[in-house]
Amino acid sequence: MPDHKTTTDIQTDNDWPVRDVFSAHVTGNQKSRILEKSDRGRMRKNHEPSLADRLSAGAQAKRALVEKARKNDPTKDPGFAERQVARKAAAELRDARAAERKAERIAEKSRRAQEKADAEAAHAAAEIAEREAHEAEIIAQAEREIEIVAERKAARDAKYAARKARQR
Repeated sequence: MPDHKTTTDIQTDNDWPVRDVFSAHVTGNQKSRILEKSDRGRMRKNHEPSLADRLSAGAQAKRALVEKARKNDPTKDPGFAERQVARKAAAELRDARAAERKAERIAEKSRRAQEKADAEAAHAAAEIAEREAHEAEIIAQAEREIEIVAERKAARDAKYAARKARQR
């Protein structure tokens, strides 16, 4: 075996020649440099699309989308009108049910407000009645105390008058 580098061109499936290096003395870094040198010609052939190329490709894609949309236009479908009528009827039913629910909510809210007002009025009336009963009880208690004081005074006066009558 010779000690110097031998190279052969290997044909790949994409028709680009790849240089293969057969040598025990060639390191990985040297192999990559050799491969880089062989790829230089191919790299020059690649070019980036220009602005005009990109704009025309975009316009062509947009025209294709518009054409596809025109082809799939739902108004050309024979069942489209029927589906539209069915959707409109369903929407009207949905709106009617929503209006019913709203009316029920409003009626329930007014009923609850009326119940609350009635309960507050009943509570206020009960408080007034309780206060009047308490005041009447206080007045009755005061009248009983006045009567008791008057009875005691009358008893004391009677004792005093009896004592005076005995002394005379």
